[in-house]
Amino acid sequence: MEAIKSTRKIEMVQLAASLFRKKGYFATSMRDLANHLGIEAASLYSHIRNKEELLENICFRLGAELLESLDRIESGSLTYSQQLEFAIQSHLAVITRSPDEAQVFLLEYKHLTEPRLSAFIKMRKEYELRFRIILRQGMQQGEFRRADEKMVTLTLLSALNSTPTWFRSDKGMNAEQVSAVLTDLLIQGLASPATPVFSTINPSL
Repeated sequence: MEAIKSTRKIEMVQLAASLFRKKGYFATSMRDLANHLGIEAASLYSHIRNKEELLENICFRLGAELLESLDRIESGSLTYSQQLEFAIQSHLAVITRSPDEAQVFLLEYKHLTEPRLSAFIKMRKEYELRFRIILRQGMQQGEFRRADEKMVTLTLLSALNSTPTWFRSDKGMNAEQVSAVLTDLLIQGLASPATPVFSTINPSL
């Protein structure tokens, strides 16, 4: 019975992500969710506390995945160029897996209530800071050309985070091909002329 509940909750999260993206979090009601699931609205409460639980699930789950990917990258013996390469690939892997969830994670998080909102913003800031540290250390070691690290970080993340607005897994390139193209474009622009950019290490960390 527990497995059925878990499966139903996963279905609810996926549906909520789709509705939140299309209609917005506030405009989506519990009745909307129930109607799309083909159940009574009251039945939803046997699986979730409220609508915000679904938003919280999406935001914190994706945030945790992104931070965990940096943990794996930073624990290895990689150059800063390699760390940035794999960080870009890991970021894209998370946000292209479910563009609906990614858009909710990126845009609808502001509807979280306190203290969840502050906790989530802290998570986002930590992720951005760790990207900046990779860039800063790479610049100090001569792997990247000197530039404003904050501006570079925001530019990189903005480029990566725009992907869910146009990416479709059933149209054109797959996620791995998109990752290869964007990684090439973004890192080549940062590389110091004397530094090899790409590694031959298997990126499946």
